[in-house]
Amino acid sequence: MRTSICNHHWNADRFRPAFNFARRLISLALLAGAFSASAAPVLEFSQNGKDFAPFEAIEGTAKAATYYDYYTQSGHPAFGTPKATSTAAMYWDEKRSALSLIIVSGSAESKDSGQVRYKLDNLPWSTYLSLSDDPGEYEYDKGQELTTPRFVYKNGADGVIYSGLEKSSWVIKISLSQIKGVKYWRLANDGETSDAFVGLDMKKPLYLRYQGEDDEDDDVVVPPPPTTNQGGGKKRPRSVMTKTFTPPSGNLPLLGPYKVLPGSNNPGGGGIGNPIPEPGGILMLAGLGMMLLRRGQRG
Repeated sequence: MRTSICNHHWNADRFRPAFNFARRLISLALLAGAFSASAAPVLEFSQNGKDFAPFEAIEGTAKAATYYDYYTQSGHPAFGTPKATSTAAMYWDEKRSALSLIIVSGSAESKDSGQVRYKLDNLPWSTYLSLSDDPGEYEYDKGQELTTPRFVYKNGADGVIYSGLEKSSWVIKISLSQIKGVKYWRLANDGETSDAFVGLDMKKPLYLRYQGEDDEDDDVVVPPPPTTNQGGGKKRPRSVMTKTFTPPSGNLPLLGPYKVLPGSNNPGGGGIGNPIPEPGGILMLAGLGMMLLRRGQRG
């Protein structure tokens, strides 16, 4: 019996490195899966609908409405609300893997006053209104493709948040009109190697582009110029969108089937793949780890 016990301990010591290696493989697989689920999406913008450049969403673990920080009848997002300025920002809730569009005009800090009408075209079917600043001033039905919120504010700011944008591919077109008291338009950019904001021309539309994971092979269309006066809040048939987007030429980074890791210094791509293993690789690592564990237990 004593010899058997010694042999048993000898076998356990023999396979202990295999146990440790298997545990490391399983931990790596689980960790890689967690990072892959929360990686920020690749986003691009343009003001002519042809030449797109990358920018990064603001990232956080709170919901977009919580990040907006609405109180005293105005929003107080962390990116700030300067006077006479309208801001567009994409927000990535990494805890829930949710993508939202934040639009705010005016300033709560400087008691700003002004007005501006936004026109948003080609919103995806999954879009829903997660916040209206102020509540009850603006109505939006889930999945509306065309909407025209109008901000009129005194001694503060007005804004809106559209959520559910992570579900599918889209190119959203945003235009400004009926402007009063607004001198600047900007796009928030959370990239560590880029400026915090991109200055925009208020006379030109802003195109925001995203290609969802499930739609990598689908055509992403750019909204054509309006042919009729459709008004605010009315639904527009999909048959109107007939212009297929052609990828830009030149050195501009192109949208691809990869994710940008938080803090990455290569937001645009250009052939750089995702360093996180794909789901198939994760399963292979986990399976190899389980096989080594079972082999060690049999020994």
